[in-house]
Amino acid sequence: MKKFDLLGCKVCSFSGLQLFIGNYQTILVKYDFLSYSKLVEFQAFLPPEQQQAFQALLDEGKLVAKVALQAMVDTVSCSLAHRMVLCRDSWLQSFSFPKEIQIALEGLPFDSHKLQ
Repeated sequence: MKKFDLLGCKVCSFSGLQLFIGNYQTILVKYDFLSYSKLVEFQAFLPPEQQQAFQALLDEGKLVAKVALQAMVDTVSCSLAHRMVLCRDSWLQSFSFPKEIQIALEGLPFDSHKLQ
């Protein structure tokens, strides 16, 4: 993802790319989970001695999909947090505050609920 920064230079937004990849992987994991859910219908057609092994395979596949989805949610939320920090730093630098003031402002707690 390329865009222009405040000085007109092209920069690559890693967090934007990470969000795009995370969104795509989330769609794939959801598809995987739904596929395992649909395979339950075929369990009745298996011989009784293979049904238990098939059910274990389906349960493991669903569990892997859930863990992968949680990992994607964690990655995307971390990426959003980094993006917010970068936007805040960019805002501070755009006003050309002295470095001492920037450091002091960065250390202050930030509550986005008061901005709404």
